[in-house]
Amino acid sequence: MDCLIIVDMQNLVIGHADNAPAAIENMHTLLQRANNADVPVIWVQDESGPLTKGSTQWAIIEEFTVLPHHHRVGKTTGDGFASSELGSLLRDLGCRMPVICGAMSHACVRATATGALYAGYNSVLVSDAHCGQSIGDVRADDVRELVNKMMRLVIHPEHRCFVRPTSEIEFHQL
Repeated sequence: MDCLIIVDMQNLVIGHADNAPAAIENMHTLLQRANNADVPVIWVQDESGPLTKGSTQWAIIEEFTVLPHHHRVGKTTGDGFASSELGSLLRDLGCRMPVICGAMSHACVRATATGALYAGYNSVLVSDAHCGQSIGDVRADDVRELVNKMMRLVIHPEHRCFVRPTSEIEFHQL
């Protein structure tokens, strides 16, 4: 695994997440490992609706620090690959297997993990490092587990999304 993609860890988005604390802790671990291995870190940020670029709502939550050598990619759809330069950035960086974490499990995280397959990448969804909200009677933790199961079952003729916990993630310099 040779790059880390962190999806939508923005003030407005996390304000709606019911199970963020444990996922944030795991994302911190991933971020530290990625920085220590000197692999690219890409912050994907929603820039649609009320998430105006540069606004407080758009900003990355205060629990994280975006370092100068990190990359930022703006998107306007759930899939971070569909409406941005994410795919071309990964190619330019030489990333072959992105590690994906972030918010919202059922929406942008799932869509970006699926988008990676169709953009030509095998990827890893970190099973305990994405968060979201409850949907109806389904608790946020159960939504996360459902997304994990769904991503294990996604069928693509050439690529696969592996689902692994934080404890199994190691980064390798490009």
